[in-house]
Amino acid sequence: MQKMIKGILFLLPFFISSAMAEIVVVVNPLGPDELTKVQVKKIYLGQTKKLPSGDLAKVYELPKQSRLHKDFHALVTGRTPAQVNAHWSKNVFTGLGKKPEVVSSSHLLRRKIARDKNAIGYLDITEADDSVKIVYRP
Repeated sequence: MQKMIKGILFLLPFFISSAMAEIVVVVNPLGPDELTKVQVKKIYLGQTKKLPSGDLAKVYELPKQSRLHKDFHALVTGRTPAQVNAHWSKNVFTGLGKKPEVVSSSHLLRRKIARDKNAIGYLDITEADDSVKIVYRP
């Protein structure tokens, strides 16, 4: 029993670190150099449609089932995936906004941001490379 507890204690840090991805908000390298949490939150909730440059933002999301989606919204918008979905359903129904485009993977999200100077999205820091610029770390 004591060996099993020692084994669990030894492996616990590995499980914790793998369960908590480090999320970063990224834009095209030609985009803004930095964004605040409030700016990112407003962009992701459709409360502003523009980047600080005044250009219309193209917002990308990962599927609501993904761990990054859940963690990103918990950290930045303070909402669960169901609350985010309800928020956007209301905005779309009332004509106040258009949902962010959902892409199937982080790889595809990174490629879309690299190709559009007004794009914004979020990734695990290990997936960010030179094709995107990190502008916010929750």
